[in-house]
Amino acid sequence: MRFYPLLAFVASASTAAIPDVEAQANGGSSSPSCKADNREIAISKAAFLKAKVIPPRPSQYNDKVNVIPSFNPDATIAIDYNGKQVEYGTKFQTTETTLQPNVVFTAESDLRYADYNYTVIIADPDALSPAGTTPGPLLKNYLHWIYYDAKPCLERKQQPSAKDQPMYAAPTPPSPQAHRYTFLVYRQPKGVYTPPNPATFPQTLGASRGMFDVNGYVKAGRLEGPVAGNYFLEAAPVGGGS
Repeated sequence: MRFYPLLAFVASASTAAIPDVEAQANGGSSSPSCKADNREIAISKAAFLKAKVIPPRPSQYNDKVNVIPSFNPDATIAIDYNGKQVEYGTKFQTTETTLQPNVVFTAESDLRYADYNYTVIIADPDALSPAGTTPGPLLKNYLHWIYYDAKPCLERKQQPSAKDQPMYAAPTPPSPQAHRYTFLVYRQPKGVYTPPNPATFPQTLGASRGMFDVNGYVKAGRLEGPVAGNYFLEAAPVGGGS
């Protein structure tokens, strides 16, 4: 993935860059710097397929392994933890992901910047451990973070927000096998958006953030997509978490 110039573009945006965003909010088109090219989009889909975040075909969806049944992205998302970038399977240590990351995603190719807000979800499909290992994904799609009303091209910094639902929970994988911490970006319906309560979407009662029903939440919120996605890998430290 080579989307990270957008992080630099956003982080270093001067007053000269601000009118672009204002123009978008007033009905103009998105800045070319805030669009993903077709190659980047193809890379993201191939990465999700290789990591089994998605199945080869929706009809082959396996709820023990896959996160979502399909993925047809039209944007890309860049994430960094204190400067270390998430790039489709980057390996992290638990000490590197304690604080919530910086996040920014591109605009969709055919939509006006000002027309839509987005919801970002981070879930761990491999909690407690990946499928095929013991004890297995008993808490699949453990929910680490949701934030809504996000705008393309505007970086979300390492700070809490009233739009967090719930607050960021740092990964603490209990297994030595790497977990796929998966970021998904969904388009919200137009207008004022009231998100579903994620606590009402566990697949197992009493599991708290565990067994979060990503697809049920998306359906209830009338979210579309995901339009972008990424993931990183993290395992329990040697000698001794989701």
